[in-house]
Amino acid sequence: MPIDLSAALEYHRRGELDQAAKAYEAALAQEPDSPEALHLLGVVALQRGNPARAAALIGRAVALRPNEIDYYAHLSAAFWAMGRLDDTIRCCHAALRIRPDNPEILCTLGTALVDLKRVDEGITCFRAALQIQPDNPGAQNNLANALRLQGDKAGALEHFRLAAQLQPNRAEVRNNLGQTLLERGDAQEALVHCEAAVRLRPEYAFARQNLGKVLRECGRLEESRECFREVIRLNPDLSAAHTDLGGVLEDLGEFDQALDAYRTALRLNPRDPLALARVATILRDRLPDSDRMAIEGVLADSTLSPEWRWTLDFGLAQALDARGEFDRAAALSIEANALRRADFQKWGRGYDPAAHHAFIDRLIQSFTPQFFESVRGFGVASERPVFVMGMPRSGTTLAEQILASHPKVFGAGELRLVRETVETLPELTRHRGMYLDCLHLLDADVVQTLAHHYLDALAALDDKADRVVDKMPENTFHLGLIATLFPHAKLIHCRRDLRDIALSCWLTDFTHVRWASDPAHLASRIQEYERLTNHWRRVLPVPVFELDYETLVSDPEGVSRSLVAWCGLEWDSACLEFHKTRRPLQTASAPQVRRALFRSSVGRWKHYEHSLAPLLERLTPT
Repeated sequence: MPIDLSAALEYHRRGELDQAAKAYEAALAQEPDSPEALHLLGVVALQRGNPARAAALIGRAVALRPNEIDYYAHLSAAFWAMGRLDDTIRCCHAALRIRPDNPEILCTLGTALVDLKRVDEGITCFRAALQIQPDNPGAQNNLANALRLQGDKAGALEHFRLAAQLQPNRAEVRNNLGQTLLERGDAQEALVHCEAAVRLRPEYAFARQNLGKVLRECGRLEESRECFREVIRLNPDLSAAHTDLGGVLEDLGEFDQALDAYRTALRLNPRDPLALARVATILRDRLPDSDRMAIEGVLADSTLSPEWRWTLDFGLAQALDARGEFDRAAALSIEANALRRADFQKWGRGYDPAAHHAFIDRLIQSFTPQFFESVRGFGVASERPVFVMGMPRSGTTLAEQILASHPKVFGAGELRLVRETVETLPELTRHRGMYLDCLHLLDADVVQTLAHHYLDALAALDDKADRVVDKMPENTFHLGLIATLFPHAKLIHCRRDLRDIALSCWLTDFTHVRWASDPAHLASRIQEYERLTNHWRRVLPVPVFELDYETLVSDPEGVSRSLVAWCGLEWDSACLEFHKTRRPLQTASAPQVRRALFRSSVGRWKHYEHSLAPLLERLTPT
């Protein structure tokens, strides 16, 4: 007569594992070879975190009843939990001989294959599972992880999205999606999913760590710092959390504390690539030989991922450049940029110079003397906004730092406000298309609405300072509309030897700048920038202060006084002590502007004439 397991199953269903185990054991006392009781007691052992006992019990059940697919499913899970991957694969193949269309077994087999670095085979298994069961969230998530390992980042993002749609209340899935979106540069969307992951599992340290990264990317630095501190409280031995904390401390201007955080990370993991790279970038020529040797040792590892390789390449190149080892610095930056460029392409985000050329054509065609005459008098007569523009690495951060050291100036950093304001234009004018298509519909009411939208956003950041600096380099593209909205705003254009700009961009580990990692794209971008700025000089109806980097370095007080006077302010000597001003800075130039001016950055390109000849020749003045 079969034993009655109904009471044991009810305990198990309710999650009362101790009671369920006792009931299964009682059943086995009556019938020691009951395959069902053996199997279910093994499942309880697996749920309790004892896979070895689970494998022993379920293995006996399989021997007694070799055609039960559920037994194989749980036995393979037990083997996988023990790290016995070959046994996992053997068990899965046995199960699939019985039922080739079982998605759970296919997923377990795929996971084991991926763990054995047989990623292509694993992907085949996950895709087969999804052919059978397209709404299987585990298969979607596992496929996304495998595609990410394979380098198909766009494919990974697609399947993480599907997994999150199918299982929105699973913290791991939301965290994976948030992390992938952040890597692609979609911080605002990533924030939604990372916040959800932490809300679903507050103790989930990795989700909180990713939330900290997203908050940092969104400029919410204080929140980001506290997030990383909470991660460290949850898992004090997680080296990456100390590294992430160091990054946000850098942004906050706390360089000594940042270095302490990186050193803590390296004590926990001496091969932490990001910590090593940041130490090299901060210390440059002061980098100890022991750190250099550590970096060289990690770079010698042939299994190092492309992301960590380019991170270390850029970091070490900064130190070697400062030491005068220019040929090796050039070689490292060439490799780093090639890897960066390949990564952008994997995301489907490669740079299109022809599209950018066409965009500049549209700007030049749209903002003509006739246009400015047609909108004369439409703008708001506010002198509060100060727009600092120029190519990245042209001195924009330095200009802002000098001004932000003045007691009547607030440095707001690289704001997206102009772009966000511009993007509302089609809605305001009830016109489809990009904002350039709407310019003919501008009237005084629309211009006033756009201007006040921007001013209100500035007031939300700071409502006391006489001047607020918006230092977004790409505002150069929107200068025509800026001049329309704010004809009395203070416009500052930063200029520098184009070859020094190119070199500095080439040596910098930009996160989202797609055009800086290819010499041809870099040269093309700079040439298009020159074409546009020459156009603005011809047609803008408002004055622009031209700030020459080289002149500023040779005469810091004279140029700084002129800069402050341009903004309509009395001189303040704190502007000469700009490197002592502590304020949040999220640009690649942050370490430099926290030091006194130095002349070594002028004519720096000459050290790389041979290594980067094709790039530099395209930018040589004629």
